[in-house]
Amino acid sequence: MSYNHHNQSQGYVPSYNSQNTGAAYMARRGWGNESDRNTTISFTSKSSSKRIYITLFVMLVLLLIAAIVIIILFATGVFDTTDPLQSPTNSPILNPTFRPPINNIPTLGPPIFSQNQSYSGSFTILRQASEVYDMKNTNTYFSAFNLIQNALDNVLVTSALRPYAAQAVLNDLQNRGNDLAVLFRVNMLGGGNVDQNTVAGVVRNNLNQIQSQLGGNAQIDPNSIFVFRLFT
Repeated sequence: MSYNHHNQSQGYVPSYNSQNTGAAYMARRGWGNESDRNTTISFTSKSSSKRIYITLFVMLVLLLIAAIVIIILFATGVFDTTDPLQSPTNSPILNPTFRPPINNIPTLGPPIFSQNQSYSGSFTILRQASEVYDMKNTNTYFSAFNLIQNALDNVLVTSALRPYAAQAVLNDLQNRGNDLAVLFRVNMLGGGNVDQNTVAGVVRNNLNQIQSQLGGNAQIDPNSIFVFRLFT
């Protein structure tokens, strides 16, 4: 903008050049065009895209929450897909108590019936203690168990207890110091005048036969033979 100075009545009056006015500047810049005045800025497309993104984010969060809830319900057993009436297919972890086989007992004559009797007894085999008898599931233990069981059976079926169908049941083998304790039971059909002294006498009178069947120079302490009646 330029100014021309003229003296008017000895006063100072500025004059303006029209080419340097604000209107001329706006015209040069194109601000006065009709198309520029009618131009507007629209935010419609940007707002629509923002709403779509927000909706997708909310749906994703809801799906994630639903998945977490379903996983928790399955983990806590709320949704149990097993059939409660279906019988289990897994076999027991523990095997039943092993009972070694015994020799067949020969056919007996007619038993003398009266009140059935059972006796518990024990005796000691000297200097036969071994750590193998502490482990009840070894072949060595089963072999010794079966050997002593058969020896007792063979004694009873040829003794005075035969008419009562007496049967020996070996319960356990236990270490006692340097010796081996044999724990057994005798069951009879009836018994008449038989008592615990009778059963103990049968074992004591047949020590040689039992020791011979056990072999290995087995020696049973006769003073260790103990029998008492069981009342059930």
